[in-house]
Amino acid sequence: MSPVVEKIAHSALFKFALWLALTIAGARLVSWLDTRYAEAGQEMHFTFSVLLLGGGQPFVLSRYKELSETQAKYPDATLILPEGKGEFTGPGEFDRISYTAKNDGQGGQEIEVIESDDDLTAWSSYRVEGDRVIPVKSRVFAPGHTFFAAFWAFVIVALYGPALRFIQRRR
Repeated sequence: MSPVVEKIAHSALFKFALWLALTIAGARLVSWLDTRYAEAGQEMHFTFSVLLLGGGQPFVLSRYKELSETQAKYPDATLILPEGKGEFTGPGEFDRISYTAKNDGQGGQEIEVIESDDDLTAWSSYRVEGDRVIPVKSRVFAPGHTFFAAFWAFVIVALYGPALRFIQRRR
């Protein structure tokens, strides 16, 4: 290893950059690994949401577990959304909600709802067949994923120096 590369590999700035990169990638990986699939019998995340159209408002967002109450409150609302993509601001200041709806050609739709605010991002995918909602998958990206990844990134960076020295001695 050249002296310049060796100096960079042992620098505190490089170790910090490595820790930061591992933390960011690790948090995304943890979120992706925590994706839950209804077909596999996994319970959807608590954030699993369904989007309804109408009900005196452009859109109504309901947690899946509260869907029957939301439908009773907004009897004019429908589960079928305009085909394509849409985005709007939710009830909170930082809430952003977007959806993608694809017609399946048989009167149903495949819908993905992405709900995000300054702390959490939740993906909810489901099928609509008539008046039934069939969950497909859910995923969440939360601050806890970052803390978990930051800890393991710290462990990896702490082991990086001894591992590098061990490799250099073996050469």
